[in-house]
Amino acid sequence: MGIKLINRAMDNGQFASFDQCPIDQTLVSENGIRVGAALISVATIGFVVTGWFGIPIALAVDFYLRGFGHAKLSPVRWIASKLAKSGRLVNGAPKRFAATIGFLMSLIISALASFHWLAAAKGVAGILLFCALLEALANVCIGCQIYPIWLRLTSKHSQSNG
Repeated sequence: MGIKLINRAMDNGQFASFDQCPIDQTLVSENGIRVGAALISVATIGFVVTGWFGIPIALAVDFYLRGFGHAKLSPVRWIASKLAKSGRLVNGAPKRFAATIGFLMSLIISALASFHWLAAAKGVAGILLFCALLEALANVCIGCQIYPIWLRLTSKHSQSNG
């Protein structure tokens, strides 16, 4: 079923370029991803302005849901799906990978904030904000750039140990 969906999307010209990311059977809305990144940006700015560590905790929960197979439960995904126009479908694997990176960054921000190391927490939040704004405003996914490298590194590692 997934391959048929990919083929149909390719035939309709809805699928983004395959050269940038390895393909899996999950397709996601490019517009939905960009709106979600805008929402993450707003929340991250909220943390930078207020320093309230509940924000990165909420972001970590949402990134966890999207990165580890529970995207249907994600509030950011739900809101983004209501706000975004339908559009081109893109490979979901790099977006999940990016969500796992967002999860780790949000955990780091939360930990730093809980130890009252707000300058460091806001520094990491600045990196998260930069990545989210790149996705939202310029359609540049840092996860899509890192994901193929990650796959090459992990597949070489698993091949040499196997």
